[in-house]
Amino acid sequence: TDSQIAALERKACDDEACGEIETAHPGYLGSQDTFYVGNLKGVGRIYQQTFVDTYSKVAHCKLYVTKTPITAADLLNDRVLPFYASQGLPMLRILTDRG
Repeated sequence: TDSQIAALERKACDDEACGEIETAHPGYLGSQDTFYVGNLKGVGRIYQQTFVDTYSKVAHCKLYVTKTPITAADLLNDRVLPFYASQGLPMLRILTDRG
């Protein structure tokens, strides 16, 4: 029935993050995550650190052979923060899932 479908949709919305994040300007909020890319023969596991500005959708990424907090910080220090500094924009918030 329609009421059952509506109840299931409300439940699904409660179980996952719903809605949109609104940001005011570039540098207001960035999102960073790690993705497993695959396994390269002779190299091993490859991970991609990705950072996306949620306002401008500008993205930065780098490949690494480890998945550690050091690699997450390296992406920020090597690519993200210098880019925003060169544009005269402070990076105010960074959203991660700690993974």
